[in-house]
Amino acid sequence: EQDIFAAVRQFFQHATGTFAITVSCTARPGMCVLAAKGQPLDVGFCPKRALAMWTSEPASLAVPWPGDAASHPAAQLHLPMNEDLGEVLEVQVARTSEAQQLVQAKRRCEVASEGAAAAPYFELPEMGFGLCADYRLVLRGSSLEEKPQPMRPETIGPRLRSLHAMGMDSPVQDMLLQMPRQRKCWTPWAGRQEDPIAHDISHIPRILHKIDNLWRDARSLNRSSALHFAQRLHGRQLAGPALTEAGVREIDVLVTGVEGSLWVGEQFAADLSRLFPGLYVVPLSSNLVLGLLQDGAGYMEPLQGRFNKATFRLAPGAVCLAISQSGTTYPTVWATRLLHRDPRCHVFAMSGHMDTVLRETLSRGQGQQQRQALQQHQQQPSIFTSMVGVRPAEASTVATVAMQ
Repeated sequence: EQDIFAAVRQFFQHATGTFAITVSCTARPGMCVLAAKGQPLDVGFCPKRALAMWTSEPASLAVPWPGDAASHPAAQLHLPMNEDLGEVLEVQVARTSEAQQLVQAKRRCEVASEGAAAAPYFELPEMGFGLCADYRLVLRGSSLEEKPQPMRPETIGPRLRSLHAMGMDSPVQDMLLQMPRQRKCWTPWAGRQEDPIAHDISHIPRILHKIDNLWRDARSLNRSSALHFAQRLHGRQLAGPALTEAGVREIDVLVTGVEGSLWVGEQFAADLSRLFPGLYVVPLSSNLVLGLLQDGAGYMEPLQGRFNKATFRLAPGAVCLAISQSGTTYPTVWATRLLHRDPRCHVFAMSGHMDTVLRETLSRGQGQQQRQALQQHQQQPSIFTSMVGVRPAEASTVATVAMQ
């Protein structure tokens, strides 16, 4: 049927690797198919203008329209695609009458896998932002599992985040609404500066003041996450050293990241070892962690460093801290994802703002076990933010200072 949506699904059934792709066709100028598996892809919607936009960096969706106030981003709604399970989404811009015909026709998407459910068309929920009079955004989508689960209006609605309301999903948003000094979770990038490094350096005092205010507020997310972190450290300390059958000491605390984030993590690990000499605290590149945790065809075990697959062991109740200023660093996100799947680990994350792939990794569930972990996560916060927002300037100044 020349169905691009079905063709993309079939492609992913036979593809090996991680992808975030966009597929379009000149014969269908008002339609585009997006798909993500193992790579981040975030979709922004503006229902009032009947526009859709997508990016691998969710913070870019907060860029304002020219002339608009910085508090009014171009995208009003944000949909993070589930790249853990894999997901495909078709977006159409259709005239209002055509959109109604598509939805009423309930056209099925027959995919190659047996037992696949139909993926119906539906209009993007208005969510209080108003609709374009002449055009509508029409969607259909499904997961990329062996037996795909279709997107439906009742399932996509709770996943949509309002970028006017801090880009948070409801459990975290409810928490933040109780914290007056933390309502703004990210700082929009001010655009091109004559000297972006000097611009960042000038922000250091105000960012540090923000951080101090958050730590004074017992209701803040950083304080709540720190209390949870301290409780897990204390529990691991009381449990005592853990050894494998071969007599290898298991890791009590793992701190991971790359580049500047890893350097900050190494300083933190050194301080933590001095405070808790009974804990085995290990700072390790997330590239190495990823290599040690991955299995399957095409993966090679890292040979450098002091750990291999036989000696890299996490103790029961191990505490893991992943650090990424952008919150989208590929090895850190994937290492966090694999650590989060281990029920023995308590995983925490730190990034420059809240609406990141790293935070999404800790708040997303798969199956019954992951749903239970998600419920636990919502009750016990595990996210730290340095409040610096998007900082593309090199070298990293305010981001490094704030993270320390």
